[in-house]
Amino acid sequence: MAILIVLFGSLLLYRSLGAMGLSLFATWMESARFALATMFVFTGVAHFGRERKDWIAMVPPALPRADLIVTVTGLLEFAGAIGLLLPGVRCATRSGNSRAPSYTPVVASSDADSFRCWDLVGAVTPPRR
Repeated sequence: MAILIVLFGSLLLYRSLGAMGLSLFATWMESARFALATMFVFTGVAHFGRERKDWIAMVPPALPRADLIVTVTGLLEFAGAIGLLLPGVRCATRSGNSRAPSYTPVVASSDADSFRCWDLVGAVTPPRR
């Protein structure tokens, strides 16, 4: 339940900041991206906090090194949060475009704002922002 509170609370906070003029959160999509990154950090921290023993207990006994699995998944949550915030990675991991696969390589020019995504049919499409 706390995770949902963090997700929706941060979404409303970021969107409110956007409504007050902070351009970083100007759209619902941008606010949602930051809210999801916030949730990933929140859950990633939980892998290393006082609930760590509970996380380890959730790993099925058939899997070796439950403590290592919990550590790795916590680090992956941090990586996911960072990935949501980096333009090139966002482009490479986008989904929802029926023409483009879920993974598309990123091509960047010298201009930091000119990231483009290559889809498998060879067309260059701008990333979703």
